[in-house]
Amino acid sequence: MREILLLISSLIGWNQYTVDPNFERSSGVTAFLSHTGNNVHILLNTQVTRVIPIRRDSTEFRVVEVGSGPNSKTRRIVAEKEVIVAGGVFGTPHILLHSGIGNREELEVAGVETLVQNPSVGRNLTDHVAVLMAFSTNMPKTRCGLFSFWSASSSIWYSFDQDVALEEWKETRTGPLTRPFEMNLWSFVRLPKDAPPFSKEGFHDTSPAEDSAHIEFSFRTISDPDTTSAQINSTLQMNIAILHPVSRKCLDIRRIL
Repeated sequence: MREILLLISSLIGWNQYTVDPNFERSSGVTAFLSHTGNNVHILLNTQVTRVIPIRRDSTEFRVVEVGSGPNSKTRRIVAEKEVIVAGGVFGTPHILLHSGIGNREELEVAGVETLVQNPSVGRNLTDHVAVLMAFSTNMPKTRCGLFSFWSASSSIWYSFDQDVALEEWKETRTGPLTRPFEMNLWSFVRLPKDAPPFSKEGFHDTSPAEDSAHIEFSFRTISDPDTTSAQINSTLQMNIAILHPVSRKCLDIRRIL
């Protein structure tokens, strides 16, 4: 860890956040939906159950079946050109499998007719493994951000006057409320080829290129010492994430394996 921290010191950069030029949080609604006019329609309390081919002998899936609950009546919406399934890492394979797109053997066990044989649906599921860690430090504590994750008491949870800061933001769009975290820094580190995970523990390198990072360090805050315990120094707190984990999972029509 000491060698990694030394490498981090030369590779620190600024964090990036979805904040617009007016120092307001940017989202799909403010950045896109608010500018679409009458071109986008959103159905509330509605869930896609499956997609259906336009004809029985076709694999052109342009019919979307939707419902409002497990026992509700379903309705079908027909697209003129195409359907984009964007249900997320769990929702997308769930929709495809219930539509008969997946591994034939698994679909038959669940009583779903196979329309497209594609064993890759729901496979190779991976996610970044992340953990919040704290290291003892004698560096000065940060006092300009919104959050202090592990403060000594609730009285110092906020390190500034919230009312004053809100007024400053409303008037000038400046001040502590424009900063998501107290330490707006992160770093990406690539391990050497002879690092213990590769040379001693037998893991293969799953990164996509020789200059791709293995680990992400996102720095959060330097907290006050906890006066109620034996802690003497402040703590440097950061999120550490594995960018290319070796482990893989799969999702079938019944559960995650």
